[in-house]
Amino acid sequence: MEKNTLNKKNKSILGRIEMVLLMLTATTIPVFADISNVGQNLGGWGMEQIWWFALCVVAFVVLKFIVKKAWTPCIVFVLIGGAALFLIKYPDKLSAIGEVIYRIATK
Repeated sequence: MEKNTLNKKNKSILGRIEMVLLMLTATTIPVFADISNVGQNLGGWGMEQIWWFALCVVAFVVLKFIVKKAWTPCIVFVLIGGAALFLIKYPDKLSAIGEVIYRIATK
C-alpha cells in the first residue's frame, strides 16, 4: 500500500518539475525570437538547445563509464557522441555526406 503512495508522490513531483521546465522554455523563447525572422531564430535557438542537451547526455554517460572503469565502451561512446554532436552543430554536412553516398550508389 505504501509503495503505491510513494509512486504517486514521485509522479506528482516529476509532473511539477516537467511543468516548470516547460514554463521556463516558453518564457525564454520570445527573447530569442526577432519579429522579422521568427521561424529562423526559433530554429537556431532550438538547434542550440538540442546541442547543449546532447552534450550533457554525452558527458553524463561518459562519466558513468569512467566511474565503472569501462574504458572501451567509453571510447566508443565518445567517438559516436562526438560524431552526433558534430552533426547536430553542422546539419548541412549530413546532407553533403548523403549526396556523396547517393552519387557513389548511382554510378
